[in-house]
Amino acid sequence: MGTLSQVHAIQVTVADGENWSLTPPSGQEQSPEWSLTPQPSKTALADEEIQLTLANIISSLPPGQTNLYIGYENIPGYWDGQLVVAIEKTPLIVAMEGTPPLYRVGIGTINPQAKLAVSASGQSPQQQPPHLQLRREATEKSGDKILFLELYQDENNPPTVPEVHPSLRFRHQGRFSQRIEGRADGIHFKTGDLSSDSYIDIFAANGHFSGNVGIGTPTPRTTLEVKGYDFQLSVTNTQDHNWGLVNWTDDRLYFQYREQGVYKNNAMYLDKKGLLVVGSLGVGGNSLQQGINFQASESYKIYDGGGFNFGWVSPNAIKIVGADGGVLAVNAGDVLCWKQDQVVIKGQLYAREKYFSIDHPTKPDHQLIHACLEGPESAVYYRGQAQLKNGQATIRLPDYFETLTRQEGRTVLLTPKGREPFLLSHEDIVDGTFKVYGTRADGPFSWEVKAVRADVGRLETEVRKK
Repeated sequence: MGTLSQVHAIQVTVADGENWSLTPPSGQEQSPEWSLTPQPSKTALADEEIQLTLANIISSLPPGQTNLYIGYENIPGYWDGQLVVAIEKTPLIVAMEGTPPLYRVGIGTINPQAKLAVSASGQSPQQQPPHLQLRREATEKSGDKILFLELYQDENNPPTVPEVHPSLRFRHQGRFSQRIEGRADGIHFKTGDLSSDSYIDIFAANGHFSGNVGIGTPTPRTTLEVKGYDFQLSVTNTQDHNWGLVNWTDDRLYFQYREQGVYKNNAMYLDKKGLLVVGSLGVGGNSLQQGINFQASESYKIYDGGGFNFGWVSPNAIKIVGADGGVLAVNAGDVLCWKQDQVVIKGQLYAREKYFSIDHPTKPDHQLIHACLEGPESAVYYRGQAQLKNGQATIRLPDYFETLTRQEGRTVLLTPKGREPFLLSHEDIVDGTFKVYGTRADGPFSWEVKAVRADVGRLETEVRKK
């Protein structure tokens, strides 16, 4: 384990000090021994454990195995005997050189070349090949965020030195050197040369960003901002033909085409005032009416050397008529139609949230905005919380309730609140008010009222297909 003085310096403590007494070595033994004896009040030993802590273990001897001997004697019903526990010593080398001395600590190496050098060389029966690992055993109970490794720079208050940028460097001698650098504005990936701020390429399968992304700019102002010259955004095929979006110094956004890097033309551009200019537009005998009504009879997409022409794939692909209405259509028929305040969608409409806005039934200068509740009727609901007083309560609905809803089919839901249940009942709604009664004098409860709207016709839920 170590020299005689080093072993004598080991500190042994017992967790259950009330039931066990510990006698340390006298300091004169060649093999130091700690004796553990139960107190006279300690009567039970079977199926119990004794927890000992060994501290201040220092060894100057070479790494390897040594033995710890645990002897037991004078236990009723058992012969005296001993257990032998093998202890594996791993090297922690402290090297010193120079004046004043420069200390280096090595783990797994006898020749540390840095203040702390950890080597994974050699054979390991658990891992092939051996490697370094920061490991937490399976004793963690809290989970969630746990700090495994931290690069920490201490600082005075107020700061007295320029800002330090902690770095991790990945280096293969004679081949490459890269580093990850922490700064106040985020994480930077750079070359391994600390005197250089050149950035390196990042390779990944997918990227997920919760904030703005900048290409060519360290301070993106939008979700994606690209800053540079020539083609800022481009799509290239295997023939090195590419389409790209570029913003020149004239504040126009161009849609451009190139072949093998040679510029061909601008298909279109959008200026800062919102004007869209198309090089050549072919729609095949269309007419402009009050709005726009494209009814292309032919379909073509060609490049004739002088510009791009394009046509609609099918007649009535786009049909927008102004004045009091309009239609969006495909070749098979109209998809969406509108006229004045009406919109008809011929198909299925999917939405995350749906709202309706109606005129206020009792306040001509107001509107009502409600969210839609799905069901086989055009209904509204109102809900709230109240508390009984002397076993009863009065619930007043909005002053427009009677005008907005039908008398028949109204429902009231009452739910007692609290650990002790009690009964609740209600009277019919009259003039936007209804009374609630309960078996608990001061019982709190929640309520909900549903009613069918009176300003629209009844909903026909089962209809024939049209």
